[in-house]
Amino acid sequence: MYRKFAKTIVILICFLALSSCRQNNHGSSLDIHHLNGKRIGVVLAWSSDYVLDKRDDLNIFRYDKMADAILALKYKKIDALAMDLFFANYYCSIQPGFRYFETPIGYDHFVIFVNRNRKDLLNLFNQFASDFQKSQAYREIYKKIMQMKDGNYESYVFPHQQDAPVIKIAVDPLSPPYSGYDLLTHEIEGCDVDMIRLFADQYGFRTEFIPSTYDGQIMNLKSGKADIMITALSEIYQKYAQLSNDYLVSRTYTEMPIVLIVPEN
Repeated sequence: MYRKFAKTIVILICFLALSSCRQNNHGSSLDIHHLNGKRIGVVLAWSSDYVLDKRDDLNIFRYDKMADAILALKYKKIDALAMDLFFANYYCSIQPGFRYFETPIGYDHFVIFVNRNRKDLLNLFNQFASDFQKSQAYREIYKKIMQMKDGNYESYVFPHQQDAPVIKIAVDPLSPPYSGYDLLTHEIEGCDVDMIRLFADQYGFRTEFIPSTYDGQIMNLKSGKADIMITALSEIYQKYAQLSNDYLVSRTYTEMPIVLIVPEN
């Protein structure tokens, strides 16, 4: 499980700096059903950035870092911060003084990347993805995410398949609740980690995770050091994959609501 570590050290520092915002009543005046002209913050290249890009009714403010977006929200430079539901819930579980509106303002869809020489894995994953969001396993993962407290995610327990063939997974170790490094177990854990382990278990594989930054993940995938790449990858990347031909992109395996984070009253 996660033990109160943030997406990056910078975000953790930002959390500590924002303790005073618990008294901020900025979110009280926002009407989720009337957002015309509102200043909505997004983190550059995150799901909310892509999804809201064509919303002409919103004033979109883009930030390079999550910490910058949070500071903008604190000091009323923006009216709300748009974020994917799972991260919004994770953030609010570790930082008192914030809440999110349950009503979505858009949706993204997540995919995985596959080494271009592993079309066999792509075909298997596409079969898995077609029913994943309707499965009991997905409902259990969703429940674990939405019931998180203090950023702690309870992972599935999988049987150890000693002799099963290995698939190597490129993963971001600093992206809870999707994938993150647990300081106690020294394992990579999260909802995307559980998803890909469920896939592997269903088709008779065992997993080996290769943690890296996004650029490192791409390099590992292209070089063949990794077979699959995960961690909240937007379907928007499909067009880039088609242009570069460096890797394959799966069908979507989940629909992700985009919600608004505001300070509590």
